[in-house]
Amino acid sequence: MSFDGNKYVDAALIHLYGKCGNVEKARSVFDSLTKLDVVSINTMWKCIGFC
Repeated sequence: MSFDGNKYVDAALIHLYGKCGNVEKARSVFDSLTKLDVVSINTMWKCIGFC
């Protein structure tokens, strides 16, 4: 579930799912990214820190 390479929307989804405690869904969005960058990686790390 990625939004055509818009890294900020993808990072916002990861952040949203992480804040809601749904790490599995956040990880699913993270895994679906075609290109990893600092924004998405840091957001996923922060998501893991929330839970």
